[in-house]
Amino acid sequence: MIINTLMRRRCPPPVRGAAAEIEVALNDLAVAENRFDQARDPDLVDACTLEVTAAHKRLNYLVRQAKRESGIQITRGCQV
Repeated sequence: MIINTLMRRRCPPPVRGAAAEIEVALNDLAVAENRFDQARDPDLVDACTLEVTAAHKRLNYLVRQAKRESGIQITRGCQV
């Protein structure tokens, strides 16, 4: 079971639309956060923290890509 999950994560996902990719990323984030909530061992907590961080970064990347493709201007930081 665990090996199947790991193998699925290593294989690139099929080409999908941006909305579908974001939906998958949101689901992955929810799973990672749930796993973190259930972790009790310090090593597992560390691993789950990295997994949550990675899921956030992937989601942010996909949102930025979707904005670029739709022509929405992306700004970082505060503008004064």
